Amino acid sequence: MATEVATHGGRRIDIRIDFADGVIGIENKPWAADQKLQVADYIAELEAKHPQNRLLIYLSSNGDGPGEDSTGKARDFVKEGSLRVIGYGQLLAWLASCKGVCRSLRVIAFLDEFSDYIAKEFEGVKQMHERDIVVSEVVKNAANVEAAFLISGALNDVKAKLLAMLWAQLREKILQSYPTWQMEIDFTRPESSKWQGINISVMPGCHYLLRLEFAQGNCNDCAIGIAKAKGSDKLTGRPKVTEAMLEAFAVGQSGEPHWPWWRNFDPGRWGDNADVWSSVLSGALSQKIFSEFQEIYVALETRGLLAELN
Repeated sequence: MATEVATHGGRRIDIRIDFADGVIGIENKPWAADQKLQVADYIAELEAKHPQNRLLIYLSSNGDGPGEDSTGKARDFVKEGSLRVIGYGQLLAWLASCKGVCRSLRVIAFLDEFSDYIAKEFEGVKQMHERDIVVSEVVKNAANVEAAFLISGALNDVKAKLLAMLWAQLREKILQSYPTWQMEIDFTRPESSKWQGINISVMPGCHYLLRLEFAQGNCNDCAIGIAKAKGSDKLTGRPKVTEAMLEAFAVGQSGEPHWPWWRNFDPGRWGDNADVWSSVLSGALSQKIFSEFQEIYVALETRGLLAELN
């Protein structure tokens, strides 16, 4: 087994397990979005080692698989058996089975901690026992059951209302500090948020925008960076911007040709995180988004690269 295995195309497979008669690759995608043809390239790399007996396991936050930008349109990798998509939540039953046969107290403690982490980050609860407490309270009487279902049914509407408040707060902050910036909301509903977000044009006619985007539905896998505007596909890349941003922030990556630079936004998973949605009411989330947009702008401005956005 090896980690961060370099491919012939300059990418890196997170984990590769080699057998005498086959090979398995594991791509861990809890937060970040794929680069163009990333999964297709990984599978091609595995097929070069074992054409008939290869598998790429795509481990995602909620069981969503890669998009066509990552797989390409020529083949259905899942149907042909070379790609298997697994959500983090699906690991909980397997971890429980591992715990049942484990004899090491230290490993059992690790499995418990890992299970709790998955439950918190990917299943939307802080601890499994807290979910049990909530369930116990709900089933005590009919009124509690009715209230629980009413709340559950309205949850997406609550998120939509909070998002409208968030965008309004952000627009106000931008207007106060950078009145020439133009903010565009490229967003419909929280449950269908995949590849949606907001754009900031820092100058009239910009072909490259500051962008906040979700890579998954339910407002999950949030990223922030510099992206091409719609209709600008024929423009060449912006390597100077990529180099400058990597130097300025020491994190992030290039998603050329559409994203010269982007990084994961923290918090990355908004979906069922009550703390994130509460921070809309306090104004903390809009301030954090604005501050990060401002940091990106200042990094470009101080390096004389604002013209690269045109």
